[in-house]
Amino acid sequence: MATAISHSRVEAYLSCRRKDWYGYQFPTDIGRGIRRQQTSDSLGMGTAFHRIAAVYYTVFLNGGEREEAQEYAWGEYERIIEEGFEEAGGQKATLETVVHRWIDNETLSEDYEILGVEQEFNLQSDEGEFPFIVDLLVRDRRTGLVYVVDHKTGYYLYRPEYTDLMPQVPKYIGALRALGYNIAGGLYQVVRTQALQGKKMLKPELIMTVGEALGISDDEQAMKILSKNTVANLEAICDEKGIEHCTPPDPEQVLQILPLDPSLDRVLETVREQFEVAQEIRERDEWPEEDQDRRAYRTANQTVCKSCNFRLICAEELRGGNTGLVLLAEYEAKPKRDAIEVSEEVDDEV
Repeated sequence: MATAISHSRVEAYLSCRRKDWYGYQFPTDIGRGIRRQQTSDSLGMGTAFHRIAAVYYTVFLNGGEREEAQEYAWGEYERIIEEGFEEAGGQKATLETVVHRWIDNETLSEDYEILGVEQEFNLQSDEGEFPFIVDLLVRDRRTGLVYVVDHKTGYYLYRPEYTDLMPQVPKYIGALRALGYNIAGGLYQVVRTQALQGKKMLKPELIMTVGEALGISDDEQAMKILSKNTVANLEAICDEKGIEHCTPPDPEQVLQILPLDPSLDRVLETVREQFEVAQEIRERDEWPEEDQDRRAYRTANQTVCKSCNFRLICAEELRGGNTGLVLLAEYEAKPKRDAIEVSEEVDDEV
């Protein structure tokens, strides 16, 4: 059987040959591929959220209730913080804020029955293997239809005209149908990571809120002095005392469920591309190592490079610098994950 090629590798290869080389073929002492040491805020946020969501939805999969699911989710959050999760800072929300946004507004568990969480599958054919992991498989409680769900975190919410082009969910729909599952469509669950606020308190509200917090709301003279502060000063006092001085953002600003109902042609074309690009990758992997390195061409534009975890070593190579030091300080060998050998059963009715 040909080497298994995942969606993630195809995505990396199509975005930049150099990115594929670093992530999947760069030689290490334990195999192939390197990764940024686990401090990248963008990768860390996505990985952390997926871990928390998996714990949360597993409770429902096992027959539990929302209160228990929330308890387990926050327990997983605490473990991630204890492991040394690094907040991005700046204009990005904290992990705690992102989890609150999601848990406080999450409706999938109400509208859908959870059938599978982080379920592994492997579509095998004469053209190769396509291993993949589905974040959620759910059944609509009203219609009985089954959907693939993919979790996403993003600085901005998604626009439907772009998600219609994104290949991941259509690939999974097509592969699951090929494995015999009756999948109606897909859903993207998107949680926003931008630091946002709702409506700010007006000055009279700030004065009363701060006065109550300081225990001076009944002292007319003290309140008169307090009222001479600017709004900025009053907000600073609130921040210092840990007092909320604005409402949370509206749910539709921070959490999004985007349905995807791709046509049969869309599904077939996306799966075809997966297998044909995978074959191209396999052929490159057979080249001598020095040829793979030399011909791992860079896309090198702002869109690709801004979010790439390999830009430090890439830039150091380009300028002829000390890549060994960068490797030691910033990167580690990518652990080899267990192969997905067979597809597990989800539900006989799916």
